[in-house]
Amino acid sequence: SDLYKELLIELRTEGTMESYLDFIYTMENSLLLLRIKKVQLNAKPNNPNLEGIFSISQIVQIHP
Repeated sequence: SDLYKELLIELRTEGTMESYLDFIYTMENSLLLLRIKKVQLNAKPNNPNLEGIFSISQIVQIHP
C-alpha cells in the first residue's frame, strides 16, 4: 500500500501582480510542502487586478 498521496486543489483568485508574487513566494517557502504546479494570470478589462488560477499540490502521509 502507498504511504503517501498527493492532494490537489484549484484556486481562483483576483489580485495585483505584487500580491501574486507574495503569495507564490509564501507558498514555495511553506513548511507544509506545498507546490504550485500551474499558474495562469489573465488581465481583466477595465480593472487593474489580474484574475489568477493556481493548481496547488501537497504530498501527505497516509496513516494506516
